[in-house]
Amino acid sequence: MTIETLDLNAAVVGVFESMLALPIAVADEFADAEEGSAAVTGVISISGDWNGAVIVTVPNELARQVAAAMFALDADALTEAEIQDAVGELSNMVGGATKTMLGGSSSISLPSVTEGVRYRISIPGAREVANARFESNGSLLTISVVQGASKQPIASRKPS
Repeated sequence: MTIETLDLNAAVVGVFESMLALPIAVADEFADAEEGSAAVTGVISISGDWNGAVIVTVPNELARQVAAAMFALDADALTEAEIQDAVGELSNMVGGATKTMLGGSSSISLPSVTEGVRYRISIPGAREVANARFESNGSLLTISVVQGASKQPIASRKPS
């Protein structure tokens, strides 16, 4: 399978419906997250016959809801570590589904998780080849697939 046939919608909707029991709908392709809002981003690298990464960005409130659903805990009782773990696992599930759709022989990394306000994820040598936006409980979740990432580690940084 090639990146042209990658169905991010099916991967994300499947994870939300079967694993989290949270509502999810494909958002308008021009929908943007609120500027300056806090978010948590999970990144999974894929290496082998296809090299790249899957980047999952979740607004803080939705990340808390994902963690509550995933760990069957009250949203107010969650720790920051549990929220990061949940976004890492969400990234792992979407990254694994993406790897399966791409076919061939490849492996995925452990998730890397970054959180904050106004940060940027940088993967040297990579270019975006697919993206999708989803709405869940009033929050915008974004997925980006980048190809051609170097074998260097993923770097995250805040813009100056």
